[in-house]
Amino acid sequence: MKKHYAPLVLFALFSSFISTGQYLIPFTGSNTVPSGTVTLCTHAGCGVTYANNADGYTVINPGPCAVSTTIIGTYATESCCDDIFIYNGVGTGGTQLANYFGTGSFTFVSQPNQTLSVRFDTDGSVTNTGLQATVITGPDLTVNNSVYDYTI
Repeated sequence: MKKHYAPLVLFALFSSFISTGQYLIPFTGSNTVPSGTVTLCTHAGCGVTYANNADGYTVINPGPCAVSTTIIGTYATESCCDDIFIYNGVGTGGTQLANYFGTGSFTFVSQPNQTLSVRFDTDGSVTNTGLQATVITGPDLTVNNSVYDYTI
């Protein structure tokens, strides 16, 4: 008798790596979000007006077997002086991959197994609600896009 357990086995194997929840880019300094599907917002919270003079970042690690990280977000910032940056690697020393300011929405897709840092930097005047994004990263639950048969 053939059973199709591969997707269930893979899900059970990687379920400890999958997270959900809401994370905030810190006002200063840095933090890290786990792999999985999480909500990422600026330091004040999702939909809440952020403070002046912020400069913090959040590191997004791809997790085991990650194909890519997708960030789907909306933002509302002061268009001249408050920015959301995405960098390659841990911290702000890597290559800048994206920059968002003003009001809008975006979808950003990383390279496979790429660590990202999302930075929020503000000046000392006008504020708004900042960033609200869904970050999707973690294991790819398919194996070469195939379903394997196991005889038990």
